[in-house]
Amino acid sequence: MDKIAKIDAQILKAETSYDIHSKKRDAAWEKLRDLQNKRGDLLLEQYKGEDFFPEILLTPNLPQSMWKEQRRQWSVLGIATSGYNPKTYQNNPRIDLTKEDDAKTEAQYQAVCKLLPFLKFDDGVKTVYIMERTLSAGGIYYIHVHEDGASDLLCMRYHNESILKSFPNLREAMTYVQKNHWYQSSEPRNDYDDDDDNGY
Repeated sequence: MDKIAKIDAQILKAETSYDIHSKKRDAAWEKLRDLQNKRGDLLLEQYKGEDFFPEILLTPNLPQSMWKEQRRQWSVLGIATSGYNPKTYQNNPRIDLTKEDDAKTEAQYQAVCKLLPFLKFDDGVKTVYIMERTLSAGGIYYIHVHEDGASDLLCMRYHNESILKSFPNLREAMTYVQKNHWYQSSEPRNDYDDDDDNGY
């Protein structure tokens, strides 16, 4: 048998092994998915009628049986989610405040405060993302809440993170966001002005 024939035989053997492992992997994935769905169904049955269940709200990549319930609970809470943190494996809460709407700011502040105890710390902070009027044209805005409650408003631009302003507590940070980084869906994306708010 020449060298090429030997390699062909080894390739065939490797392909057969790969197919066997792929089938085992697919079977294991189906079993895992079925178990996750069963667990989800049990959780939904156990907490049926409740509007605030942190495990449902904060867990990313839920099975289909729980996904609609998760969306409903975020809606009831009055805030949204913006992806998830791979370090904590939790969904990121996101606020969108309307200028001159103090009632909405207060409602979202209460919602964040309700959720914060269930968020895990990542390098000593918990993160709340901000949907603002420029739709991230000037960077991604978010608030870091420290263990003592002090808060920083940050902006990420081209992977460079900078603290724009620090506050003694979350309420003052959110009040500042309402006045300077509000969100209004009817406002055009190109309304961003680099000179506005000290360039941020």
